[in-house]
Amino acid sequence: MVIMESVLPIEEDDPRVTRAALLSLGLGILSNLILPIIGSIPAIFFGLVALKRIKHSSGEKSGRMASLAGIFLGISGIFVGIILLKTFLFPATNHHAAEANQMAQMEKARVVIMACEDYAIDHDGNFPEKLADLSPDYLKDSSALTWRSITGEEMPFRYFPGASKLSAQNRYVIASPMVEGKKRVVGLVDGTVEAIKEIEFRAPK
Repeated sequence: MVIMESVLPIEEDDPRVTRAALLSLGLGILSNLILPIIGSIPAIFFGLVALKRIKHSSGEKSGRMASLAGIFLGISGIFVGIILLKTFLFPATNHHAAEANQMAQMEKARVVIMACEDYAIDHDGNFPEKLADLSPDYLKDSSALTWRSITGEEMPFRYFPGASKLSAQNRYVIASPMVEGKKRVVGLVDGTVEAIKEIEFRAPK
């Protein structure tokens, strides 16, 4: 209240008292329509200022109902803003974070595919029976075999054994253990690493 009094000093004959109540009401309405959160704070502020002035006016000033309505609308405007943020901002942020993580994991997949190709050179064109066979001769950093989700969860890449350099070039060799950003990362016999939609991943080749 000290801040309020310093900004808008309380005087019984201050003609701005009713104006503060109306300002609170107007801002409260706007905070629910076009200025969520931004309009809410001043709506609550001016509403409290108006109530304090009305209280000290000995009944000479009016606008109590408008002040209370402005405060209520200001509070509801904050909730409206939070809902809008969750609806529009957070999903977009999560989407970009998922894409960034997907790119990082695709680099891991490329390292694994390259290691499989090196292995095949020394084993008559055949890829390993299991990914663990790549380390340490063909894959120095075994952490490349682990997929890390956007939430920090770690799981091994899915592996499809039995492939060789003579296999169909679009045959899956590895795949991410989960879908992120509505796509799954796959590594193919021809060395390609890409992110594809889940429906495409599950379609028979």
